[in-house]
Amino acid sequence: MTYVRSVALLAGLVLSSSVAFQVIVDPLDEAKNGSSRPMAVNDVAFLTTTACHPSLYGAGVTNRICFTDFLTVKTLDGGVLNRFQVRGCHVNTEIELGYCRDGACPTTSAYEVVIYSEPWSVMSNAPYIREIVQVPSEPAPRADM
Repeated sequence: MTYVRSVALLAGLVLSSSVAFQVIVDPLDEAKNGSSRPMAVNDVAFLTTTACHPSLYGAGVTNRICFTDFLTVKTLDGGVLNRFQVRGCHVNTEIELGYCRDGACPTTSAYEVVIYSEPWSVMSNAPYIREIVQVPSEPAPRADM
């Protein structure tokens, strides 16, 4: 009988702790992984400063872009990972990186730029810059068909 009580008590503890864990973890995850917001002046400055230094790019980064429009930023992992949504175009030289000069982009594309930064150690790097390919949407069916 004591064995059955011990097993029941243990099962109850496991169940209640898993429910409590679920309640505690979900709000923290949501707070840690914020939603996208419009870019502020300091976000633009941080992005353009980091993007102007290809030595900070990750080994797999092949896109070199200049920016024409700064859309949104999403800060993740307590502020050390920033995901920027921008518009811009591909450039060929390091001098063209950062903010686009007039006439640099005949056409623009949407890009996602991820920058990892540790403010306490003044370390930053851009693990990836990728073009966001937008798939054309299907036209809505007409109501008279």
